[in-house]
Amino acid sequence: MIRRLLLTLLCWGLACPLGWAGASRSFDGTDDKVQIADYADGDAENLTICIWLKTTATGERAMYGKWSAGGGEGYPFALRMANTTSYPFIAIYDATNNPSATGTTDLNGGTWFFVCGTRNTTADQLEIFVNCVSEATATDSTTGTESNASAITIGTQRQNADIIPWSGTLAYGSHYNRVLSAAEQCQIMHFPGSITN
Repeated sequence: MIRRLLLTLLCWGLACPLGWAGASRSFDGTDDKVQIADYADGDAENLTICIWLKTTATGERAMYGKWSAGGGEGYPFALRMANTTSYPFIAIYDATNNPSATGTTDLNGGTWFFVCGTRNTTADQLEIFVNCVSEATATDSTTGTESNASAITIGTQRQNADIIPWSGTLAYGSHYNRVLSAAEQCQIMHFPGSITN
């Protein structure tokens, strides 16, 4: 089931990603976040998470994830900007193993990027995409449970604390319980919500 998360502020004209105008939200880098309550498909094994973003911030920043409220449990996904490079990465954690795939695009140039992370349990692989182009893969080395009962959080790492908060704009977050191809990612990049799962 798709969980398309239309973030609640409007963008217009040149302030929007090319080809659309619609919902976006600015985050102050301190304490702003959007939360979606835990639901059955939130811990899906195969998944794709995508989001439009624009930032000039540096340092590690959380875009979209399902980090445990207490921080010690596993988590099924986290989409972030890396601390030292400002590159996008997707990570999962089973309370022992923490594989991640890190891209090569510097996200903090103040322009719009469409970032997707996928987890393919058949191939045991994580993959990170920027503007529908694969930038990196990594082996999924998890062997334990990654699920938790926490909310999905956009704009910060954890639902009950403002850890690695996003600074900039996020728009059109999407969560699918299957691996979308690069072509499907391009379709929702240009037509948000056009794929229902």
